[in-house]
Amino acid sequence: LADLARESATLEQLFANSPLTIQLCKLDGTILRVNPTCERMFGYSQQELVGHRIDDYIVPPGEMEAARGYTESFSAEDGLVFEASRKRKDGTSIDVAFTGFPVRLEEGETGVFAIYEDISKRKQAERELEQSNLQLKAKVVELEKAWEQAIRVLAIASEVRDPYTAGHQKRVAKLARAIAEQLSMGETRARQVEMAALVHDVGKIEIPTEILVKPGRLNPIEYKLIQIHPASGYRILRAIDLPWPLAEIVYQHHEAPDGSGYPRGLQGGQILPEARVITVADTVEAMSSHRPYRASLGLGAALDELERLRGTRYDAAAVDACREVFAKGFDWGE
Repeated sequence: LADLARESATLEQLFANSPLTIQLCKLDGTILRVNPTCERMFGYSQQELVGHRIDDYIVPPGEMEAARGYTESFSAEDGLVFEASRKRKDGTSIDVAFTGFPVRLEEGETGVFAIYEDISKRKQAERELEQSNLQLKAKVVELEKAWEQAIRVLAIASEVRDPYTAGHQKRVAKLARAIAEQLSMGETRARQVEMAALVHDVGKIEIPTEILVKPGRLNPIEYKLIQIHPASGYRILRAIDLPWPLAEIVYQHHEAPDGSGYPRGLQGGQILPEARVITVADTVEAMSSHRPYRASLGLGAALDELERLRGTRYDAAAVDACREVFAKGFDWGE
């Protein structure tokens, strides 16, 4: 009996001195007892609360339906845990974490031991973090629009100097994106492939116009000048501060898996996947279109060329994806 009395006194001290709000309620939420912390947290005295349903005092109107659902769902077998917004007597809002579990009352009926923890600071920090994330996302979208505009302006500038290939970069970009999607590169990388393809020939700005529009075949010196355009494009594009390697992709778009490409003779895994895709798209578009020095060779010839040099001059996976894209009915959209 003495042990029971000591245990009862200990539990009473815990109830009275707990830093958490504690309420003893009936299953329907009617208050039987509250501890001092509850009075301080919500601003109501024990005398005001006892005999009344707690929801009628601390639940905001917008939360009432959910609160009733919690109360109705509570059973003698299951506890209840949730987070919600509640209100104080003065009308101010407070975020709480609720834990409820069944207890046996003196009369033999089941009651609820309800514990509320003030989590307002944590929830406010979460809201501030969410707001910061939204602002950051908005800034990223804004920056993406800015660099896309810059890329499109460069694309227009490079094509203005070479009327015979006007639209070439746009067509390559459309096909390159389709190939990237076929390769399951994901929306972000497919978009990056498209953007890089839009300016893959921007380095031709540094090449004399008479060479770009020459109707006959180029001599060896002129061809060497043409071959500098990937490096020129790299110098131009590396000034754009991006979280992905636009300049390097353009730099590599004439490299080949077997090392026979230019300007650096890269091979295999040294070549970015995005650049490999653009190489294939560039070849198909160039062979399918008219040029100052020759008529169009046709799509069939372009695809045959890819197959013939698959794995050597052109990346095998990109070639296969390109053929699949056309098999599915790819259209230049002109």
